[in-house]
Amino acid sequence: VADDWKNFGLPGWGMTTQPPTGRVLINVPTRFASNAPTTVVLAPVNVLGRDVTVTLKATTHVWDFGDGHTGAAKPGNPKLEYAHRKPGGFDVVMTTRYTATFTVQGSGAVYDGNGVANVAGPATQLEVVEAHSELVAGDG
Repeated sequence: VADDWKNFGLPGWGMTTQPPTGRVLINVPTRFASNAPTTVVLAPVNVLGRDVTVTLKATTHVWDFGDGHTGAAKPGNPKLEYAHRKPGGFDVVMTTRYTATFTVQGSGAVYDGNGVANVAGPATQLEVVEAHSELVAGDG
């Protein structure tokens, strides 16, 4: 279990953006946020006739902005801003890095899981566009 907890169906989290439309301006920061919890307790898994309960702790949230750049935020306040520098369509993905502990039914001990699991959430699509100024004749 110390090594296999990474295969127990770990949750990936989505995100919100501000502005929320999915269409943003080039060189103007977009705010990315997630309501991912800092701790997640998975449903017990039966291993060799005993229920094993895994508790995940989020250590970091890492955003891949789809343009070769990334950013990270601490759990509990997973928010950050980023401005795309080129127009186009981008899939932004937030990956949660987890560590784990687990308990085995009938034992009062808490065991450490080995390593870290990186779990990607669903992609959020952004269309990054350029704004163009246009002078128009007025009535004045």
